[in-house]
Amino acid sequence: MTVRHLEQLFNPRVVALLGPAEPCNSVAAAIANGITRAPFKGRLLVAEDTIEAIESLAEGPDLAVLNGDLDRAPGLIEALGKRGCRAVLAVGVPPEDPGVIQAMLDAARPFRLRIVGPGAFNLAVPSIGLQAVVSPVMPPPGRLAFVTHSNGILDTLIDWAAGHGIGVSRAVSLGAKCDVDLADVLDWLALDPVTGAIILYIEDVTRPRKFMSALRAAARVKPVVVLKSGRHNPPPAVTGTVVHRMAPSDAIYDAVFARAGCVRVEAIEELFDAAATLGFPGATMGDRIAVLANGYGAGLMAADHLLDRGARLAELSSETLAALAAVPGLKSDLNPIDLGPDTPPERYAQAVPILAADRGIDGLLVIHTPSAVSAALPAVAEIVGGFGTRRHPRLITCFMGETEARAARAALRGAGVPTFSTPRQAVRAVMHMVEYRRNQELLAETPASIPADFSVDSAAVAAEIESHRAAGREWVHGPAALRLIAAYGFHTNTPRFAATPREAEEQARAIAGPVALKIATLDPIDRKSVGGISLGLDEPEDVRRAAELMLRRVAQRAPQARVEGFTVEPMVARPDGHELIVGLVEDAEFGPAVVFGHGGSAAEVIGDRSIALPPLNLALARHAIGRTRVSALLAKGPSRPAVDQRAVELALMRVAQLAIDHPEVVELEINPMIADPAGLIVLDARLRLAEPRLPGSRRLAIRPYPKALEGEVVDEAGDRYIIRPIRPEDERSLIAGFGAVSPEHTRLRFFAPMKELSHAFAAKLTQIDYDREMAFVLVGDGPPGEAEWFGTGRLVADADGERAEYAILVRSDRIGRGLGRFLMERLITYGRERGLTEIYGEVLRENRTMLTLAAELGFEAEAIPGEPDIVHVTLHL
Repeated sequence: MTVRHLEQLFNPRVVALLGPAEPCNSVAAAIANGITRAPFKGRLLVAEDTIEAIESLAEGPDLAVLNGDLDRAPGLIEALGKRGCRAVLAVGVPPEDPGVIQAMLDAARPFRLRIVGPGAFNLAVPSIGLQAVVSPVMPPPGRLAFVTHSNGILDTLIDWAAGHGIGVSRAVSLGAKCDVDLADVLDWLALDPVTGAIILYIEDVTRPRKFMSALRAAARVKPVVVLKSGRHNPPPAVTGTVVHRMAPSDAIYDAVFARAGCVRVEAIEELFDAAATLGFPGATMGDRIAVLANGYGAGLMAADHLLDRGARLAELSSETLAALAAVPGLKSDLNPIDLGPDTPPERYAQAVPILAADRGIDGLLVIHTPSAVSAALPAVAEIVGGFGTRRHPRLITCFMGETEARAARAALRGAGVPTFSTPRQAVRAVMHMVEYRRNQELLAETPASIPADFSVDSAAVAAEIESHRAAGREWVHGPAALRLIAAYGFHTNTPRFAATPREAEEQARAIAGPVALKIATLDPIDRKSVGGISLGLDEPEDVRRAAELMLRRVAQRAPQARVEGFTVEPMVARPDGHELIVGLVEDAEFGPAVVFGHGGSAAEVIGDRSIALPPLNLALARHAIGRTRVSALLAKGPSRPAVDQRAVELALMRVAQLAIDHPEVVELEINPMIADPAGLIVLDARLRLAEPRLPGSRRLAIRPYPKALEGEVVDEAGDRYIIRPIRPEDERSLIAGFGAVSPEHTRLRFFAPMKELSHAFAAKLTQIDYDREMAFVLVGDGPPGEAEWFGTGRLVADADGERAEYAILVRSDRIGRGLGRFLMERLITYGRERGLTEIYGEVLRENRTMLTLAAELGFEAEAIPGEPDIVHVTLHL
């Protein structure tokens, strides 16, 4: 991840347009025309795309636009690097020879010059008048950033924004992404103070973990809306296990976007809806919506759309109802509120302030239908005037029709009010804001403490996997598979192996009850479809006859199957149980993914599933379960008890942990898994072994908890602590321990007094991306969430991954025992291991203890201009 020199890409002072005097094609002509005609506030240099012309430029450009044949680009890039250029927009189509692109990168590397493209036909920064785009129009400056993989889509977005008066902060299409990719741009935009929301159109992802890390970071601080095309490319699998077929590539992307906390839309018109709303300040809101309309039908349609999308119709307070009763001509004070088709514009001015003052309303959707009595433009003035300058609730409008309504919508946009032409459009836009807030709340939710009995026998599983691989087995079925997952805490049935039908009869006699008979084979066949499963056999003789028939059926339907024998197991009777499926698939881009859903033989037909990316905690597992329809069956109902929800959540966590610990397991299917009030039992499982695509945790889209960094420390008073990376479950312990930090020590750490940690701040401190940040905690014995907290040392790296800022906080009653020094030394060691070049911090000048410690550890101190009370300390690694 790096944002190096992207400032010069998006805020250049000097731009060089380099290309032939007569552009070689229409795209190059449009780019040249756009740049030269735009009111660029910096200096524009125009020259031929030759080395001699570059050497003759009046000054070195910050940004160069290569608008000609890219076959000569490597030499041009080298010449630009020597002139101090920091970024190149490679407009031309990618060269046929892939060696040219590598030569471009090689030429840029000594100068750390960044390349966008090739094939990047669009870059626009309206605030400085930069327009290297094919589109002939320039939108006004604003808060929205557009980032796309497609030049045509970006042209469309720019044209739409300009036509609707929607302001744009940055707009860029990335072309072939040979250097600057989507993750780099996301990192830069996340910190861009001008950008309030980010609109993405993507087709693929080249570096999944880097992308995931950047997307999560950006969506934490501002709304990100994504349109992903190619939902059926590649086509869904038609072979393999059920769990494999239930996890097509697009479903993995759903999991990626959900985990990042951004909003996914399905069509370009939804992207427009999102942009129309997010282009104004205040991009989130709760789901309690009030609808005010001058026609009952329009209000009712909006209410239907809201309820269909999972919003709530706000319950009006008694004060609001009383005030509405005084509005003349009101047809209904129920939500949706009907002003009546004969309402004059002034009636909006009476009703809107009443609803705006109700604290139980998060969003106010005002609808206007064409009316001879209520002209559209006067209604706009009354609505805007009645609402005033409030930021809560959010005001969204819908002016239906085209003749008068078009001018009304333009006036509303000019007044900073999102507006739409149909109730459906308006509701879609409302829900983008609602969904973004919900996503952020879900991501910030404090997970429950990991149970003390959440233990796995990773070593035993590793040994058994090795034995299977040594024997050349790709698939592990039956008792062997059940042993493997039992080592990860799953309660399983106890099948018995039988080599012949006669042995199967004897095994059934020993069980002494109804049994299930299954064919035992090393091959990945669907045992049910080939007649390899027989259930509910009561008599041992029935088992023998069923086994003989099973051999004949399997030989006919799957002659390639290598039959080893049979498994015989007790039938499991769980009258309040529900069949579930849980498993693991290896996605080609994002690595392991956990699949959960409605199980049994009809799992694939029902198609009820959700997908989640490891690592998981209990909160994330619960949310994954809640995205399925079967979750409603797992809850208590009128005629059914609730299942053991915690056991189901832990099942997903166990599968996620298995994926982290054992990269050789590339596919796992546990089906069926029966859940009831007493817990879970697994009846069948199979898994596939293969050489991992990438070693260790590198194959995961999200870096898992780095358990290898755990250790112990003893302070100068002889007390023992566990030191480990922080976990999301530590939030409660951190909040509780913060109460033992004195106001003075709090002020020295945060530069301001803090009485307590809020949930939002504590969640930010504990829910970290280990790829970008590290925080070591000193805790006592006990599971995360319950262990007592005593101190934290934190490193936050910049987007280039080269420098990191440190912070230390130790509980006041443990100061003076050497814990601060220990945490600081641990951070320095970790920084060196991660390849950081520098660790720095800002320390209050009166904090003599920290300044002395920093000096003893080799930090250099310097004053900060204009900040006489703060000292900047730096350690070069």
